[in-house]
Amino acid sequence: MAFPDVSPGTVRFGVYEADLRAGELRKSGVKIRIQEMPFRALTLLLSRHGEVVSREELRQALWPDGVNVDFDQGINSAIRRLRDALGDSAENPIFIETVERRGYRWIVPLHLPEAAAGIGAGKAAEVAAPAKLSPWRNWIYVFPVLALLFAAWIYRPGYRDAKAGVNSRRATSESSLHHAANREAEDYYLKGRFYWNKRTPDSLNQAVDSFTQAIVHDPDYSDAYVGLADCYNLLREYSAMSASDAYPRALAAAKKAVELDENSSQAHASLGFVSFYGMWDAGTADEEFRRAIELDPTNAAAHHWYATYLHTVGRFDESLSEIDRAQALDPNSSSILADKGRLLWVALGRRTPRGGSATAATTGAGRSGVGFSASLLAACLPRKRGLPGLLVRDEDGSAAGAQ
Repeated sequence: MAFPDVSPGTVRFGVYEADLRAGELRKSGVKIRIQEMPFRALTLLLSRHGEVVSREELRQALWPDGVNVDFDQGINSAIRRLRDALGDSAENPIFIETVERRGYRWIVPLHLPEAAAGIGAGKAAEVAAPAKLSPWRNWIYVFPVLALLFAAWIYRPGYRDAKAGVNSRRATSESSLHHAANREAEDYYLKGRFYWNKRTPDSLNQAVDSFTQAIVHDPDYSDAYVGLADCYNLLREYSAMSASDAYPRALAAAKKAVELDENSSQAHASLGFVSFYGMWDAGTADEEFRRAIELDPTNAAAHHWYATYLHTVGRFDESLSEIDRAQALDPNSSSILADKGRLLWVALGRRTPRGGSATAATTGAGRSGVGFSASLLAACLPRKRGLPGLLVRDEDGSAAGAQ
């Protein structure tokens, strides 16, 4: 069976590179010994990344027609040796996921070398060579541009939010975090959190890649597994991945994080999230959320997710208390603000008298629906010291302070 073409011949994933033409696998530039059968399996999986490769397709790729061997045992052996070469496992897959009764799937993003860009750069160098300009003269123009780009990057809102979130977690739960074994793993983790905070399908896939690389550098880094779980949970929330694909991966990553660091508030919060929304296990979810808050009462995400859980199971008053606490801990979070508005709206509907409208029930006599909307917004937004409260004007023109 001919493999589907993966062009160019070198594919990068994490700190690994697979040279498909030479049949070589390298880690951080160092060649890893791998046998022919596992490398054939790797080639097929890479060429179909994100798709399920059936055991029958693997059989056709690994053995020519007319060969009679124990195919099941041979496939199991090839995949096991491939996982050994990559430092992967079937129980907590980073690269190769086992799809029960179907086959296997490659689950991490791939990076293909930008050959065209390299060629373009080479041509530009050839054109520029005859000028023989002094390199110091070039740097005179480069330094201001680099400074401006660096400043723009540092002060962009997404970057500040991500760094603030990471610094907050460090300051408030320093004793509960599992520290990376090396600087490279921590850098990849911080990069992953930066992409995760952007919360788009593309950025979440970039975050998956960063967290995966952190795990490759430190297989015992529990926070990186938490990051993976959070990515898969959000990929499902944003409909970028099916529930049947996302939640099992999130559950495996969250369980691994708790296994590595039982005292990680973030790990228990992520496990609570996927236990409820992925597995519909309310008992485990409640226990994990409460454990996360017990370990770190300042974990805004734990309070936030616990609030939405409490709302879903009908414990409305408790959910409002938890969302208030989450917003107090992280007043700049747009996701907390959005969920708080939703919870308040539902609470409004529950308190509406039978036969009456929600607006009439809560805005008072003569107050308009627009006035109530402003009141709801005022309730959601945190108050700032020194700023006047929002004013809601009644139909007669009088103003009432929104509480």
